[in-house]
Amino acid sequence: MMGIFGRVKAFIEDPPPSHVFEISSGGIAWSIEGRQGFERLNDGILSINPLRDNVLEPDALAGVIRRLAPPAPNAKRRRPCAVILPDFAARLVVLDFDNLPSKVEEQTPLIRFRLKRTLPFDLDTAAIQFVARETAGRHEVLVAAVSFEILSRYEAAFRAADMQPGFVTLSLLAMMDLAETKSSAETAMIARLDGSNFTVAALSGDAVRLVRCIKVERTVEELADVIQPTAAFMEDEFGEPLQRVVACGLEEFPGIWPEAASVTNLNIPPASAGLTGYLRAISH
Repeated sequence: MMGIFGRVKAFIEDPPPSHVFEISSGGIAWSIEGRQGFERLNDGILSINPLRDNVLEPDALAGVIRRLAPPAPNAKRRRPCAVILPDFAARLVVLDFDNLPSKVEEQTPLIRFRLKRTLPFDLDTAAIQFVARETAGRHEVLVAAVSFEILSRYEAAFRAADMQPGFVTLSLLAMMDLAETKSSAETAMIARLDGSNFTVAALSGDAVRLVRCIKVERTVEELADVIQPTAAFMEDEFGEPLQRVVACGLEEFPGIWPEAASVTNLNIPPASAGLTGYLRAISH
């Protein structure tokens, strides 16, 4: 696994793979050698959750992947691919430190110690990646963490289909390039509703300052109960009201946004937002 975190281009130094897959509860969005599509999955193949295995029918998942990208006859090596996992399969956490060492090997134990109090699964059996930045004398660390069991079962399905997942990330992180940050002082929100999975990220410039990923019932009231406190937090924390929203899958809920915010609807399927962001990132 090359990495589960970060802006896509930061982790891809070699030519990007020609096979890219985004997993969601409804199916697999894919880009294979320039072609793109979406393959629905039968009920019962996946159950997206950060606490237990997501792949309930590994043979069925591998079969779908193999059908989308049949292996070449007599191929001796697995084909490299990029895999984008659902946000709700992992945890994205923003940690705040007064002081943080400059070396990654010294930062890691401090971050892992803080994570133990925030993660709903055993940190000793989890893969983590993080990025730290200093802002106004404070150190903020954005951490992506996923259970090894969950991650390994996804990767195993691709290997069974003769693929090698060299780059693995989360959907929110993959779609970050779609936000198009306009300035380092801009306050923005990314919000995506994919089925019952609702992901919200608060940004100051291009820095992620807060992430929430929850299950919802798709009602105006429930969505607003997430949006409004997040916008209030942003104004208190950043000293500026929410200026811009980048929304995906929320066109039918126009009344949930603060009046002062400019709202851009991406008008792309939420199940392929990460794939779209990934492809945009590697095209620049």
